[in-house]
Amino acid sequence: MVIDHPIEQVHVAVGWPALSQGDDDRYAMWVANHVLGGGMSSRLFQKIREERGLAYTVFTTPSSYSDAGSLIMYAGTAVNRLGELLDVTDEVLSGFIADGITDEEHAVALGYLEGSMLLGLEDSGARMSRLGTGIATRNDITPVDEHIRRIRAVTTDDVAAVITRIFGGPRAVSAVGPLGSGNPALDRFVQR
Repeated sequence: MVIDHPIEQVHVAVGWPALSQGDDDRYAMWVANHVLGGGMSSRLFQKIREERGLAYTVFTTPSSYSDAGSLIMYAGTAVNRLGELLDVTDEVLSGFIADGITDEEHAVALGYLEGSMLLGLEDSGARMSRLGTGIATRNDITPVDEHIRRIRAVTTDDVAAVITRIFGGPRAVSAVGPLGSGNPALDRFVQR
């Protein structure tokens, strides 16, 4: 979906069907997400923002529900830089799918996920959200120690399998911005 709108930037969202809350591979999905676009050390952030200066904001985020999920990538860029942003995105995704993650990325992601979980215990709202999500989507509450054990148990092979499972399938693309009657770079990206 492309919407021409007279705003300063083009806002692009790319989405893939992902994993539900009940899927045991969701822990590997969280690791994959962190490496791809879940933080300032992520591949997309480093390549698109830090190295190329193509976007101020670029990230990925998974959303999981009782029977379905999605993983979304977002970036906002100037219309004249859209083609380069999409090419770099495809370059990063191709390497991610072909090569998986490194041992260093794996260790950083596991540390981040475990630390986030533990820090979240300090906030009553985050605790209630975690408990409510478990009840609403799985009719289960995963104890903290079990949650951490499952994060620590994720291997690079688990992540490679999840990367193929999610990113090997179809993707949807949406863009809003000063695109006129269309954008050839966006059209090419949609067809890839």
